[in-house]
Formats: sequence, C-alpha cells, structure tokens
Amino acid sequence: MADSEALLIRIGGLGDLVVSLPSIALVRRLHPGAALTLACRPEYGALLKMGGLVDEVLDAGSRRYAFLFGDPRAATPEEDDWLRRFGLVIAWRQKAGPFPLEAWGGPGTGRVVVIVFPERGDKPASRAFFDETYRALAEPGTPAPAFEDCARLELPPKAREDGRRYFGLAETGGASPPAVIHPGSGGAGKRWPLDRFLAIAGRLAARGIPGVIITGESEEGLTEALRGAALPAGWRPFSSPPLGALAGLLAGAAVYVGNDSGITHLAAACGAPTVALFRRDLEPLWRPFGPATVLAADAPASISLEAVWPALLARLQPSASS
Repeated sequence: MADSEALLIRIGGLGDLVVSLPSIALVRRLHPGAALTLACRPEYGALLKMGGLVDEVLDAGSRRYAFLFGDPRAATPEEDDWLRRFGLVIAWRQKAGPFPLEAWGGPGTGRVVVIVFPERGDKPASRAFFDETYRALAEPGTPAPAFEDCARLELPPKAREDGRRYFGLAETGGASPPAVIHPGSGGAGKRWPLDRFLAIAGRLAARGIPGVIITGESEEGLTEALRGAALPAGWRPFSSPPLGALAGLLAGAAVYVGNDSGITHLAAACGAPTVALFRRDLEPLWRPFGPATVLAADAPASISLEAVWPALLARLQPSASS
C-alpha cells in the first residue's frame, strides 16, 4: 500500500480519539508512503494533522460523508468512486456489531479492517487497540514498533509558542513553564473537588509557578465557580480555549492535574507530566498513556490532597520545582 491512500475512522469524543492515537501513528509507520485521511470530529482531528500523523481530516458528522455510516451499496457513483481511492479503510469502534462499510467490497475495492474496543481485558484500551491494529495490518515478519514510540503527539515548536501567547504566557527570559489544571470531567461522580484543585494552584503559585485552570463547554457550573474564586497570583481561568492552543501549552507544561477526561488524555499524549484522578473501576481500561501518574479510588472525591501533592511534586519538571 506504499503508494496508496488509507481512510481512518474514529467516532467519539476527544478521549476516544487520543486513545486511538498510538494506533494511528502505527498505521503511519507501517505505511509510510500512504496518504492518511481521518474521519472524526474535525476540531479533534486537526490536532493529529498538526502533529503530522494524518494528511487530511474529514468531518464525520457532515451530511456529505453520511454514506460512510449507512449502506454503502446505496452510495452514488461519485461516492463509490471516492471510496475506491482508498486501498485500506480502518475503523476503531467502541462496540462490536455490524459496520456498514464491511459490506463495501468486490473487485477494485480496498481492504476494510474493523478494530473493536476490548470490553474486557488486562490492557488499557490504547494498548489493546495498538496490538490489534498491528496484528491486522503488519506483513509477516514486520517487527512491531514500540508502543512508547507511537504514544506521543509531537507538535511543532510554533505550537508551543502559539499556546503560550494565547494564554498570556508569552516567552520571557527565565519564565517558568506553566502548570495546567482541568477540574472538569464528563460526570460529577468522576471529579475531584474544585477546592482541592484550587489548593494545588495555591501551592504551585507559592513556588513561583504560573498556571491556568481550564473548563469546557459542558462545565458551566465550574466556570461560574471559578469566576467567583480568588485565584493565586499568576493564575487565570479559561473556558473552552481552542484545542490547538491548549495542546501547545500542554506540550510545554511544568505539570498537569486533572480528572478522567479527554483533556487529561491529551495532556499525557502531548508529553505534559500528568497526574490523573480516576474512578477505580474506569482506571484499568481508560488510564492515559504517556508520562502519567494515575491515582484511583472508588470515588475520586475520597482521594486526599496530601496524596495528590507528593505525586505532583514527583512529576513536576525540575526547572519548575527548583
């Protein structure tokens, strides 16, 4: 497939895509001459394009590409011709079951591979996806790349500069790298209490470390609470910043602290020294890859501040902790 094209499909949230990132990087390594097109949420896929992992991003939610998720036998001639561009179509899915594109076949069509999320197993989902992708795509005798070599979103230097500029942390002589805190998550039961995150910010500020506290679109309550909070000197709140700017900031962060969320997965993938707070039953499958320490409990709120602080200090970049 060295001179061909591949269509990669990953539907879901930011964390779902980042969990698949090592597998997408593996496809790039196994087929270095192929042009890779990724169908996903475009604002998420733009990060992988910025990191050089894919060449084109399609909006999987656009009506233009609805035929990818319907009966491909009902595709128009133009849609069918477009699909025939791809020597490989590979999809990573959360659940087993029929996948419509598997019915697309016959002379002149590419290979369709579906990798299904392991509902049970002894590996994190990111590693399980990676291993299954290797088994499905590698030619016999092809050595397996190291997972660690694929488990990183490498951003260009300009991305770090743009991130610091967006967050008001433009490079200055001797400036400390910033810390990043994300107190949100998809559900209240997955969150560590906000007052403890604020206590972390205060302790970091006392060490001269500036930082930002990030909230998302679905976290209006946290955003409002932060507006009324007295943040330490050098710390600012941001609601729903552009993901490209946030990824650039994370790539140069002194440390990151957050709950089980897509932003936490992104932080670890960008190389931020990460402390992640998880619900115990979700940690085995969903723990982030990268430089991450995961603290888990039946309820994250039961994790004490005095358990998190030493884990953070152990992860803190030496230049920031001195």
